[in-house]
Amino acid sequence: MDIEEYLQNPCGTLSIPYWKAKTLTLPDSIRMIHCRDWNGQYSDYQRYFRVKHSLKDLAPIEFDYDTISIDSQAKQLSKSVLGGENCKDMVTIITGASHTGKTLLAQRMLEKYKAPYLSIDHLKMGLIRSGNTDLTPEDDEELVGYLWPIVREMIKTAIENRQSLIVEGCYIPFDWRKDFDESYLQSIRFLCLAMSEEYIGSHFEQIKEHACDIEARLDDSSCTVERLKNENREFAAGFRAAGERVMLITEDYEAAIRQLA
Repeated sequence: MDIEEYLQNPCGTLSIPYWKAKTLTLPDSIRMIHCRDWNGQYSDYQRYFRVKHSLKDLAPIEFDYDTISIDSQAKQLSKSVLGGENCKDMVTIITGASHTGKTLLAQRMLEKYKAPYLSIDHLKMGLIRSGNTDLTPEDDEELVGYLWPIVREMIKTAIENRQSLIVEGCYIPFDWRKDFDESYLQSIRFLCLAMSEEYIGSHFEQIKEHACDIEARLDDSSCTVERLKNENREFAAGFRAAGERVMLITEDYEAAIRQLA
């Protein structure tokens, strides 16, 4: 890997391959490739094998490293990390149970990163109110199967067009990753919000008070302590079983949101 290859995708590639290429010299008779680039195309080579290492008993390595000058280089660095021309733009998926602050987080990320966001709730209501489906807002399970194929292909289109996008809503299947190959997954950031039962029990009135911080809820009468606990329990259990990391809000809601944004 040379510097140009690394800069094509610094967000999805470790710097280790570039360091190896700079410090190690391979004989002409040996070619080393990443497993993601392997599809059997090097049939002219006499033999190939996969190297795995347990990473035990490694001797310490002294690395050379650079520091940045905050005054002169911080803006250039942030441009590269947050969407410069050499960094593949990201799609951020925000999901979770009702009242967990998905829309608030999406709004803050929009303001911070200047990336547009798609509300799956808005897409849902547009399709329902236009008569494109007979489903109702209460048909949660059926809506996942109906909306996700549309949202999934919008995500792929954004990645292919190298556009940043924040996708926010609860209609994300637990096994969403199976619909993307690695070339897409390396450009997707997934965030799942959930509140602990203890947090809901002790902060229920505050949760209700902040329900309209970003959007006006026309009718929030169905929100009860038990319903919130059940929804959050189901979301957390489902995504954890699928191998996803869940941000569980247990004490300080604002601190949790700041950490994610």
